Amino acid sequence: MKKLFQILAVAVAFLSVAAIHNTGAENKAPYIGISPAKAAMELIPGQTYTGSFQVTNPGDVDFDYTVSVKPYKVYGQEYKQDFATKDISNLITDWVSFSSTKGHLEPHTASDPIFYTITVPDEIKVCGQYAAIAATAAPNAASEGSGVTNITSAAMLVYAAVDGCSTNLDGNVRIIENKIPTFLLAPPLTTTSLVENDSNIHIDATYTLQVYSFFTGEEVYSNEENPMTSIIMPETSRFKAQTWENTPILGIYRVRQTIKVYDQESVEEKIVIICPLWLILLVLFAIMMTIFWLRSRAKNRAKKDS
Repeated sequence: MKKLFQILAVAVAFLSVAAIHNTGAENKAPYIGISPAKAAMELIPGQTYTGSFQVTNPGDVDFDYTVSVKPYKVYGQEYKQDFATKDISNLITDWVSFSSTKGHLEPHTASDPIFYTITVPDEIKVCGQYAAIAATAAPNAASEGSGVTNITSAAMLVYAAVDGCSTNLDGNVRIIENKIPTFLLAPPLTTTSLVENDSNIHIDATYTLQVYSFFTGEEVYSNEENPMTSIIMPETSRFKAQTWENTPILGIYRVRQTIKVYDQESVEEKIVIICPLWLILLVLFAIMMTIFWLRSRAKNRAKKDS
């Protein structure tokens, strides 16, 4: 009888673990994507623009999804995104229609192309118009039944410039900061910048980072062929950082950062020393011990001479 109870206990434990495992699998959050992730376009007043995108499911859970358009704004130098505030810079959300607004995706599949049409009015108040075309996955049935709600969204950002509109770019775009550190206690090497755009249209900025050995002049890192890029939204300042991911823990380098935006270019170059704290302490300790040894030696000589 005792052996029977032991067998039943093992079986119950096994079934419990299996149930937990299955519940976890059923309650996985859907993983949704949208491609492309960005669309830049020029709109002509009184005409229409048509584009397309696909909703993707790279995850292991099937889901229903819906498609919608939301206003897009950013705040702060770090560009905190806002998909709720409506103003004259995202009136484009009222001009968008879709060929389909809902569907279902099995795991590791993509939807057929979904077409969107932007019907542009004859008169537009602001040159730059910004929106987010969002695809949102609905909770799966298992999640709904378990009291767990998983809502996942992905968005394609729409940057639209109105043709023939006065952009006010001249004199309203400035590179405020272009900074390279001088001394680092540990990798990686990171440079920073700040670009200001007081115009009424978005602009593109490119950031190039080049690193050369101080002793040989050899280029050890460069993203010149594929520079980092970013979009600077109207009436904002954007902070960006570039990082040399494989920075050695020790070295002396000549570092150059180049920023290009609209009609401006800023080039900053510095000698950067990278030295870990433990090595600094070790060198200081060696210096102190050398000084102590020299003083002790001097005292011993003084005693012998006396």
